[in-house]
Amino acid sequence: MNIKILFTFLVVMAGCSTSESPNDTLSFSDTDSFDELVEVPKQTPSHPEEATTSRKLIKNGTLEFETKDLQKTTEVIKQAAEVAGGYVANEHSTTNNHQAWNSVTVRIPSSGFDNFIATVSRSVEKFDKREIKSQDVTEEFVDLQARIAAKKKLEQRYLEILKTADTVKDILEVEAEAGKIREEIERAEGRLRFLENQTSMSTVNIGFYKTIEAVSVAESTFISSIKDGLNNGVRIIEAVIIGLANIWPLLLLAFCGWLLYKRNAKRTKVSES
Repeated sequence: MNIKILFTFLVVMAGCSTSESPNDTLSFSDTDSFDELVEVPKQTPSHPEEATTSRKLIKNGTLEFETKDLQKTTEVIKQAAEVAGGYVANEHSTTNNHQAWNSVTVRIPSSGFDNFIATVSRSVEKFDKREIKSQDVTEEFVDLQARIAAKKKLEQRYLEILKTADTVKDILEVEAEAGKIREEIERAEGRLRFLENQTSMSTVNIGFYKTIEAVSVAESTFISSIKDGLNNGVRIIEAVIIGLANIWPLLLLAFCGWLLYKRNAKRTKVSES
């Protein structure tokens, strides 16, 4: 059977089954290229309200504030994350002359996002920064689902045609087109998984700090001078030891000469007496 005739028949049948109005028709000629014979039928849910049972929202938050007790605040955040069914994804601490900082990144289920923010906020007197973002990706989510379903149907048609291919050329053409469709499906499924992860789990970045007393300039200079003096003394001792090690032959000769001198002096003293 001619591969193009069979393929045309399948596409026409699929188009008739998915057409949205009686005026939609498909026609092909023998001069149509292989690529033109393949069209993804436009599919829209018969009941859009059934396509999505709930809105798909990506929720993220950023909190920055001052605290009097870094350890206690860290424990409050970790406990709140655990209660919400989440976990601490990252934690970092740093200290300078004026502040001690803690940074915590928390991943929590989106359903517990609001309660988590409220729990953490109860112990905060004033926020330096409080930013809550919500992105609605419902439309993209539904569109990806529809595209994946349509691409999979098209892929199945290619596989059915491949079974009836008569020539090597037809086989290679069908396999090439089926491979392209498979790549598109995998990309769409990857994006869908990413959206599912982002909508199911929210990210909250929390930075909190404690102000510490700065060391005075005079005190800092005095302490630095003492440290420098001690270091210099150690360096001098090291230099002396290294210098003596380099001239040990001379020291040995000098010691032997001193012994001979002492011996001769003793003999001279005995003979005079």
